[in-house]
Amino acid sequence: GMDGPETATTGEFASRLAAARKLVESLERPGEDLDQAMQAYTQAMEELNWCRDYLAKARLKVEQLVSKN
Repeated sequence: GMDGPETATTGEFASRLAAARKLVESLERPGEDLDQAMQAYTQAMEELNWCRDYLAKARLKVEQLVSKN
């Protein structure tokens, strides 16, 4: 689903990361339509921004656990 990073699983993180990678690989092939390329960049950025949020929230959870000790 398109849940926010706070309720996400590592599986969703992995699939979004893979999606971003596929988009970037498609951009490295010659003959890419410019509009399509721009769209692919935008979508890859969105996937990676989601991944970054996910990591930031995962890190916060760990910090909270550490500070409880």
